Order: sequence, then structure tokens, then C-alpha cells
Amino acid sequence: LMVKRARRLGYADPIHDTYEDTSANFSECVDLVLEHLAEHQGKTSLMVATHNRESIEGTVRTMERLGIPAAPRDGLRGGVNFAQLLGMSDYLTFSLAHHGLRAFKYVPYGPLGEVMPYLLRRAQENSELLTKVDEERALLLREIFLRARDAVLLKRA
Repeated sequence: LMVKRARRLGYADPIHDTYEDTSANFSECVDLVLEHLAEHQGKTSLMVATHNRESIEGTVRTMERLGIPAAPRDGLRGGVNFAQLLGMSDYLTFSLAHHGLRAFKYVPYGPLGEVMPYLLRRAQENSELLTKVDEERALLLREIFLRARDAVLLKRA
């Protein structure tokens, strides 16, 4: 459908052939919006919704290069936010929050017939995340250990 529309309107095929091409396009688009945000800080906000660690790291590097703060000064307008689907890439969400970046989890809501296709698409698009389950588990266990240790140390103090 998208390919036919592109041909009819005379522009390039909007569907990328590889995951790498899709990721590169995503990064280019995020960088473009970040450049606009840097010029209009306090007036523009961006929600970067990704489960891809490399995309998040690239966004943060660009923010640093352009002097975009982790959160807007008034706490309300402008700035960059990050979002992931609840239950996916929690270790990324924790890391973002730990570094002072605003991170959100979202939950699809609606009739099962509408929500399931969405969730299945996200699972297919993020199938490479399944290879990182062991890494995420280790990071979450480390975080639990650190929090428990800190709680014990605070109790002793």
C-alpha cells in the first residue's frame, strides 16, 4: 500500500529493505528534530520512543553536542523524553532515569482485536531484544542487589 502510494505520488519507497537502513533513517530523523529543538529550546519537545540502545545512545550524544539539557528548566516544556513499551527494555528505562533523563513506559489500551496486532508488530520489530534477555536479567539483578545493599547501609547509619 505504501509502495503504491509512493509511486503514485512520485517519491521514493518509504519502506526500508533492512533493519540497519530503518535504524539509520530513525537516527537521521531524530537528529533533524533535535537540531530544531536546539534552536527553539523551551518551545519544542521530543518523545523518542525506542527499545534500541544504540538509538538512545545516539540521541543522548546528539543532545550533548547540541547543548540540549536532560530536562527543561521549568520541568514542563521543551526537552527530550524517552519512552518504551511497558515490559520491554526496562534496563534502558532505569538507566535513562538514573542519568537524569525523563523516561516513560506506555501501555497500549483498547479492544483486544486492535491491541494484539500492535503488540505483535512491536514484538516482531524488536525480535533482536530476545537475544538480549540474559543481559537485561543480569542488569536487573545487579540493580536489585545495589538497592538492597543501599537499604541495608542506610538502615545501619
